[in-house]
Amino acid sequence: MTTEIENVLTQRRQTHGRFIDNAITAQTLKATVRNSPNWSTGALTLTQREAIDMILHKIARLVNGDPHHEDTMVDIVGYAQLMLDEHRDDFS
Repeated sequence: MTTEIENVLTQRRQTHGRFIDNAITAQTLKATVRNSPNWSTGALTLTQREAIDMILHKIARLVNGDPHHEDTMVDIVGYAQLMLDEHRDDFS
């Protein structure tokens, strides 16, 4: 492994926590959500499902890594905004 990759992985562990912990948390959250009625019936669009997946991924990072990592919180807001923008006409 190159020094550059090692440096990136070390930095990510500090901000995001251990990869295995994130994998367990994210997959558990996603499995729970995928068992919900709106997910299983197809009521959610592809963009809604992707935004929800990404938000859950970011939540896993917050609860396993640095809970004050601003970039992760901004990402959560960003994915929610993308979902809102994509479906704003549906709310009229």
